[in-house]
Amino acid sequence: MRFCTGAALAGAEAWPSSLLPGFVSWMLAVFFAYLFNGVTDVVEDRANGSSRPIAGGLLPPGTAARVAVGAAALALGLGLLTGVVFTVLVAALLFLGHAYSAPPLLLKARPATSAGTAVGSALLTYAAGFVAAGGPVTEVAGTSLLPVALLLASWMGLVGAPAKDLPDARGDAAAGRRNLSAVYGAAGTRILLIAAAAAVAVAADLVSLAEPRVIGMALTLSAGAVVVTGLAVKADVDSRAPYQGFMATQYAANATAMLPVLFG
Repeated sequence: MRFCTGAALAGAEAWPSSLLPGFVSWMLAVFFAYLFNGVTDVVEDRANGSSRPIAGGLLPPGTAARVAVGAAALALGLGLLTGVVFTVLVAALLFLGHAYSAPPLLLKARPATSAGTAVGSALLTYAAGFVAAGGPVTEVAGTSLLPVALLLASWMGLVGAPAKDLPDARGDAAAGRRNLSAVYGAAGTRILLIAAAAAVAVAADLVSLAEPRVIGMALTLSAGAVVVTGLAVKADVDSRAPYQGFMATQYAANATAMLPVLFG
């Protein structure tokens, strides 16, 4: 949805032929990141009772790693069909996907770098969709790409990180990861989650005053912040409800950012 939102915000009258290979290339890069993460997350996934296939023994880690490498190579190959700038974006996403899950950077091990990876990957995805759809890079300021990408990437990194850390605290601790729950405890993480949701919603509302094209998205984020706050207050320690509220808001906010451009 982020890629398609970025593509829609390019405002092209007709989709270029490079859009389809670009889309497939980006999905393969994302596939690499998630599959490689599954290879490196076996300990914490098993501690959390995850149903991911590698942790569940349905997919051998070695096979998964080889498939991930193949997906990365194919992503770069298809990216070249879309252009040099797009290929650089693909390479950046592949780098983040590896750096998040593996040494020496191991970005997933610390709250700030974990959230930063989420924000960075979201921004790259919006940019990739925009570029693949023929969006003029020199005229980005004339579109709503920047406010949409920055606000929705902030929602992903600042709200998604604490929402995900709440139910994953046990497994992350078993793997030695210092996530938000380990640093601030469940109560502190809930407070951070509520504060982050409110901050992003207020920022979106303020931006919408200057950029009317994002009013629908801003209202969606505001409603989502209320939902996430309610779920965070009522949820049990291991509940995934706040994360599900964050995800539902994310889907709706991308849709409200994209649809007015496509059908306005």
